[in-house]
Amino acid sequence: LKKMQWVSEQSLQKGILPEYWLNESNCIILDSRFLCTKEEFQRLGLSKDTVFYREVQLPKVKVHDTTKENSTYTQENLLFPGIKKENTNIFMYFFLQHQLEPQEWNALKTCLNLLPDEGLGGERSTGAGKFQSICIQEDNLPMPDSYSYFMNLSLVSPKDQQEMNQANFYRLIRRGGRRTAKDGQLKLTNMIQEGAVFEQELEGRLIDISPQANNSYLRNGKAFSIPLHKNFETLWNTNNIN
Repeated sequence: LKKMQWVSEQSLQKGILPEYWLNESNCIILDSRFLCTKEEFQRLGLSKDTVFYREVQLPKVKVHDTTKENSTYTQENLLFPGIKKENTNIFMYFFLQHQLEPQEWNALKTCLNLLPDEGLGGERSTGAGKFQSICIQEDNLPMPDSYSYFMNLSLVSPKDQQEMNQANFYRLIRRGGRRTAKDGQLKLTNMIQEGAVFEQELEGRLIDISPQANNSYLRNGKAFSIPLHKNFETLWNTNNIN
């Protein structure tokens, strides 16, 4: 269970507790880290050897350094196999939550539709970050029948101490620090990792990580949260009693 990294939408909606994850009449574990319900497994036509993505370590050399010292490093790439199973595509998906005006939303969709032509990331010339197509589907976020806590799907930076006090279970991760050619090294900042549990829905904030503190570089720390099924409260309530 400690290897589990991803849980499906339906398992969250139904509030399936970890004690039932290893029972294949309820859930199926794929690739030792992906959890889905038996219903999802059958409906999507998955198999137990389904691979969603793989990490690949690539050796790299800093070609612009004037010295050979510390010029080698390792880069981790994610490879998506792009498996098609009948009506199910295994590709990269992401949620986008917005309150844009129609004109702004149309402009953003235009930018997203450019991704197949432009790619994403810094190694597009070598084939990384390429998209075959973009599919935009407007829908509501999954909602459980009953809830009282929230779980974030994004990295979060609480906007004040009051929001920080709403965090019950969380881990911190450092982000930033990238070196830019024009402005030097960007600032580092602590953020709350995905999957944290909050007593209330957070707003979060944009973080200024520019070296000159002039908002020229911003990191998105806005909260993207979903309600957490009431069943999951038993996990920490029981621990508090013990």
